[in-house]
Amino acid sequence: MVTELLTVFEDETMQRPALFFKEFPFHHLPVVNKDVHLVGMLSSTDLAQISSGFSLFKMQDRAQYDDAIFQSTLVKDVMSKQIFSMHPHQTIAEAFEQFREGTYRAIPIVDGDQVVGLVTPLDIIEALLNS
Repeated sequence: MVTELLTVFEDETMQRPALFFKEFPFHHLPVVNKDVHLVGMLSSTDLAQISSGFSLFKMQDRAQYDDAIFQSTLVKDVMSKQIFSMHPHQTIAEAFEQFREGTYRAIPIVDGDQVVGLVTPLDIIEALLNS
C-alpha cells in the first residue's frame, strides 16, 4: 500500500494532475473535496482521453492544445465518481477480490474521512512475494 499520496481537488483544473502524471511513476490520484474527503479517482487514462490523442492538430500544436484543455477542464468533469474504497483493517484478500472482478485498478484506503493509502495489484504481488 502506498501511504505517501498526492491528491487533487475536484474543483481544480487538470493542469496539476497532468504535471503529476508526467513527473511521477503512478497512474491514479485520489480526488478530494474542499473538506479533504474522497469524492473520486483520476487515472492517467482519464487524462489521456482529454489530451491530444484524439486531436486533429499537427504534432507541434499538440502541447498548446493540451495546455488549453488542461487549463479549461476541471478534475470533477474527468474523474471517476463511482469509487470503491477500503478501510485499513480490511485484508489483502478482500482487495484481491475487487481487482479480480476487473472493475478497479486502484483502491483508495480511507480511515474515517481521510484518504490514508492506495492499493494496486502490484502491492498485492509485492505482499505475496514478501510473505
